[in-house]
Amino acid sequence: MARIEFSGRFEAGARTNLVPGASYLGFGCHSCAADIAALDAPGAQDGVEISGRGSFHLQCPRCGAADDYPIAEMRLWEAATAMPGG
Repeated sequence: MARIEFSGRFEAGARTNLVPGASYLGFGCHSCAADIAALDAPGAQDGVEISGRGSFHLQCPRCGAADDYPIAEMRLWEAATAMPGG
């Protein structure tokens, strides 16, 4: 199992060229609930343990809303389509 601990505030761009079936770490948009991919998920086939007190500042590729996302909201998900939020 991959273990990742985040601390601090990260300014990041949302991943927009998603690979269908690939796993990502990201968040649900606070405005439109679309999936926002922040990072490729390392070792996703074995699961990922996420911890820390950091946050990511991201802009949603679907609705354009920008917000801060605490690590506690980060989740692992698999892209169904190549479109952000698809």
